[in-house]
Amino acid sequence: MMAKYTFIGVFNKDATTNIYTVTFPDVPGTVTEGNDELDAIDMATDALSGMLLTLEDMNRAIPKASDISSLTKYLQSDNDFLQFITVDTTLERLKEK
Repeated sequence: MMAKYTFIGVFNKDATTNIYTVTFPDVPGTVTEGNDELDAIDMATDALSGMLLTLEDMNRAIPKASDISSLTKYLQSDNDFLQFITVDTTLERLKEK
């Protein structure tokens, strides 16, 4: 199954290193880091894409995305944020060719 998916990434900034760790609570095992906000968003898109492609390849169910209000509990400081990340697995597969 190929489609366009949108999930919410949780971006937690480390106060010491200023590196963002990104997780997707709705897509377990999808974790990455970025040196700044833009890098973290780029890395999050890559990580989510890789996981969704793998789930499709394994014929596993794609999780349902949560409402953004239910994910605010993952914000640990004023420097953390939630970000919608969209991946189109059809386009990602075309890029692989």
